[in-house]
Amino acid sequence: MAGWNSLNHLLVLLFLVLLTKSFNSNAENFNMGCIDKEREALLQFKQGLKDPSGWLSSWDAGVDCCNWDGVGCDNLTGHVSRLDLRSQSESYCYLYEESEAADYNASCLFGTLNPSLLNLTHLNYLDLSNNNFEGIPIPEFIGLLKNLRYLNLSFVSFTGMVPSDLGNLSNLQYLSLSMYSYPGFWVSDLNWVSSLSSLQYLDLSGLDLRNASTNWLQVGIAFVFLQTKQIPLSVPFVNFSSLSVLDLSSNDFQGISIPNFIGSLKNLRHLDLLDASFSGMVPPSLGNLSNLQYLDLSFLSISNSDLNWLSGLSSMQYLKLVRVNLSKAATSWLQVVNRLPMLRELLSFVSISDCQLGPAFPSWLRSQTYVDTLILSKVAISDEIPDWFWRSLSPRLDLLDLSNNQLRGKLPRSINLQHVRYIDLRSNLLEGSIPLWKNVTSLSLRNNSLSGPIPLNIGHEMSGLENLDLSRNLITGSIPASMREMRNLMFLDLSHNYLSGGIPSIWHNLEKLRDVDLSSNNFSGGIPSSICSLPSLVWLKLSSNNLSEKLSVSLQDCKGLLFLDLGENKFFGTIQPIVENLFNLSYLGLRANRLTGYIPQQLCRFPNLHILDLAELSGNLLNGSIPPSMTEMKELIFLDLSSNYLSGAIPAKWQSLKLLTYMDLSNNSFSGGIPSSICSLPSLQWLKLGNNNLSAELSLSLQDCTGLSYLDLGGNRFFGTIRPIVENLFNMSYIGLRSNMLIGDIPEFFCQFPHLHILDLAHNKLSGPIPRCLGNLGALKFTVNFNKSEYTDLFQPFLEHLEMFAKGRQDEYIKIIPMVNLIDLSSNYLTGEIPEEITNLSALGNLNLSWNQLSGKIPENINNLQQLESLDLSGNHISGPIPPSMSSLTLLSHLRLSYNNLSGPIPTANQFHTFDDPSIYEGNPYLCGPPLTTSCSSDLKDPQYKDEGVDDEDRSSEMLWFCFGMTVGFTVGFWVVCGTLMIKRSWRRAYFRFVEDTKEKLYVIIEVSVACFRRSSLAMRDFKSVLDFLYGNALQLQVEHKP
Repeated sequence: MAGWNSLNHLLVLLFLVLLTKSFNSNAENFNMGCIDKEREALLQFKQGLKDPSGWLSSWDAGVDCCNWDGVGCDNLTGHVSRLDLRSQSESYCYLYEESEAADYNASCLFGTLNPSLLNLTHLNYLDLSNNNFEGIPIPEFIGLLKNLRYLNLSFVSFTGMVPSDLGNLSNLQYLSLSMYSYPGFWVSDLNWVSSLSSLQYLDLSGLDLRNASTNWLQVGIAFVFLQTKQIPLSVPFVNFSSLSVLDLSSNDFQGISIPNFIGSLKNLRHLDLLDASFSGMVPPSLGNLSNLQYLDLSFLSISNSDLNWLSGLSSMQYLKLVRVNLSKAATSWLQVVNRLPMLRELLSFVSISDCQLGPAFPSWLRSQTYVDTLILSKVAISDEIPDWFWRSLSPRLDLLDLSNNQLRGKLPRSINLQHVRYIDLRSNLLEGSIPLWKNVTSLSLRNNSLSGPIPLNIGHEMSGLENLDLSRNLITGSIPASMREMRNLMFLDLSHNYLSGGIPSIWHNLEKLRDVDLSSNNFSGGIPSSICSLPSLVWLKLSSNNLSEKLSVSLQDCKGLLFLDLGENKFFGTIQPIVENLFNLSYLGLRANRLTGYIPQQLCRFPNLHILDLAELSGNLLNGSIPPSMTEMKELIFLDLSSNYLSGAIPAKWQSLKLLTYMDLSNNSFSGGIPSSICSLPSLQWLKLGNNNLSAELSLSLQDCTGLSYLDLGGNRFFGTIRPIVENLFNMSYIGLRSNMLIGDIPEFFCQFPHLHILDLAHNKLSGPIPRCLGNLGALKFTVNFNKSEYTDLFQPFLEHLEMFAKGRQDEYIKIIPMVNLIDLSSNYLTGEIPEEITNLSALGNLNLSWNQLSGKIPENINNLQQLESLDLSGNHISGPIPPSMSSLTLLSHLRLSYNNLSGPIPTANQFHTFDDPSIYEGNPYLCGPPLTTSCSSDLKDPQYKDEGVDDEDRSSEMLWFCFGMTVGFTVGFWVVCGTLMIKRSWRRAYFRFVEDTKEKLYVIIEVSVACFRRSSLAMRDFKSVLDFLYGNALQLQVEHKP
């Protein structure tokens, strides 16, 4: 009986379960349908919106509004309870104007917000985030939607004051008003926050809180995101006792310390102080946060010498210390981890970057067997990776980043990691062969010293790879055929190695491949057609190889490409095939090939082309003129047509190219002047027109080029003075005007250019003295701390190529332009002395003042130019000795002092013994010593050195004998003549008669000479008048025929 009762109970229970499930299922399928009043309210709301993408096209009166996109209804009542109009765009809509929305953010909404939403009385969820409401204030009616529990108004371009009516939303649990530092969005008071009794999440990132009181800080909120620099952190009481998430990242707290109250937040689980500008001591009270699981102190300057407070963070799972200044903290703090058994099991994320952890490999990692993310990048480890590291890696490891250190040794051929997806070991000193690590989806071994061939079976062993970067190693051989099995591969970079042979036809199966970089190898042959059949391919870089074929064969199917660089190969033919097929290109690089023909008109109609590089580094043969349609390429940023055979005038109308930053038309045969429209381009910074046949008055050509920082007009026929253009080019860092026909003096206005570090005015007709104020050029006083690794931008190769005359020859400077400091005023008509002030330019590397008419001495303080590598003072009238202090210029490698009036011995100390070519000093007759054959003996004296080496005693003795001889001679001569005349009368008469005759003859000679001189003066005055007449006519003809 009991069993029967139990069975009945079981059947009843089963029936109730099935009945409940059936009821719930029916309830889910049951839909009351949209309420008419609320449908009308939504339609009115839609009328105020602008929807360029048609995202709200489903909002139709004939369709149930509960089925509209972004609308959610209660299944039982039919009331609209949810309105989610968050933009689906990946970028922020407010960054663009409405006119650009169709191009950049087609899914963003614009317009106004209609108060008809007040008719949605059951609305509890409203999300309008990431749209663009064009600077309107937050509508006050939102504060009347009292049933709201979720309100997200972030990144919608609101301005003005946040309405205090939001305090009426007592049911609100989630509120986000974050902005990306949008101007004019502020609050006068935040006391209304204290009325939000249900609030659990608050995000006020980017909001201006300068006028807000601090009472709101006593509200019991669980999640707070405050990315704003105006939050007060010195309030007496903060009631965040229930706070579990605190995000103060990306603020500017002006170097204050981390506030102590954070250590009292016992329930805190997530603390993010990333880039909050805190400095000083970390309060030890942070060690009380035993529940803390997430800690990010990145980009802070910590002065603690003891970080043992970390031992209190027993629940820590995520630790991030990127670019934390730990210079005062002993590295032993990392051993704290080993003293926390619980922490060893919980710690799953470790990110320490840009800190000093080396040079030894951190042994504390041996105990971290539960880490799934390990990032130790740029931490100055210069040790071998120990074997125990590879054995003790957590089987849960998902990401390993040890990049940008100096790790040595060889990599194991295989590792037993089942879940690892991302390994980054780039920029180290690793050697050996390429490993085969299964299960890895992203592998970067870039910039090491790996050698040997790519393993033949890499495609089979690592078939799951999505990203493979082996660039900048010593890899040889060819691309293995097995790579066709990497069907998930999206990114492939094998550039800057020693790979050779033809590019194999392995690309048919790699349908996901987007980026291919095989540049700077020794590949030969052509481009396989299969590479252009890849449906996802957008980036193809094959530059700096030995590829050779006609372009029409190579690229006829590469229609989806956005980036194409075939520079520095041997491609031939015309550009026309590219124009017909590659309409979507934004970058086209064909420099240094063997291309011929004209620049096609169609090329100028590419809608997305940002960079056009047809330059020659070794030989393109393009001719003709620049198509006028090129001035209509509105998206163009970089234009390089240098070193071809282009001719004709530069087109006149460039004003449509608002984005153009770099223009290089140098080394062609262009004629005429510089169109004024070029200087009206607001973004133009680099203008290279050197080595053409341009001819115009300089002042008229550049008077509006106020934004330029780089100007090269050398090797043309520009005339006039420099002075008119100097006042407009205040931002210049490079001025190259060599080999023109410029006259006048060097303007002192140059001295006010704060960024000028290259000044080349050589081979003109400039005159006058060298301005003393050149010693005030600030950019030549301080050495630039240049980090080559920072110059990795896509466009940097263009900005980093420069040809200049230095060290007596023309040099090509690549990727070190910020380090080049040069003044070249040679081959002009400059006079005066070398200014002593020029020795203030302690960062000057090249100084050339040769072949002028300078005089005076070499400045005594020339040894202040400690960075000087090249000095040329030849072909002047400089006198005096070579200052012995010059021997302290230890970087000096090129010296020319020939054809001056220098004298004395040649210094022999330091690097002067390397200047053993006599031509360095030739043409100075009073110089002596090696390498000249003239020895510095006592009989070699010029007027300045005539009395040198004679002591005072010798000089006194010589003067005594000289005076004695003069006295005796005068006495004897006087009495011989006068005594004879006094004794013998006939002699006396004959003497006076001779004097009278001589006086008469001298008088006649003088009178005749004066008369002749007067006639000559009249003739010279007439001759000068004739010359003035002829010179005036010549000037008039020049003005009348000026181009």
